[in-house]
Amino acid sequence: MPFFYNAFDFAFTARFDEALFPARFVAEMERVVRGGGVCFVLVGECGANEVREVMSLFRNSRFVSSSNVSLVGIRMTSILLRIRKSSS
Repeated sequence: MPFFYNAFDFAFTARFDEALFPARFVAEMERVVRGGGVCFVLVGECGANEVREVMSLFRNSRFVSSSNVSLVGIRMTSILLRIRKSSS
């Protein structure tokens, strides 16, 4: 993404499961969101194992919550993560 490090408090994606390179996508989300900010990810409706698989890609975030939701009639799972604050 063409943004500075720590530029945002919030990053959102509605179709993360369609990302061509998910690990790179996550790395960019974490890069541009400052410590204490949040990443909100929507994927096709899934269970706990798939949520853990998505969470495992986030190396600098901690899990906050997930829930199944309906977005314009499409069943999806929302995953909310908080970026860890830097130790500096």
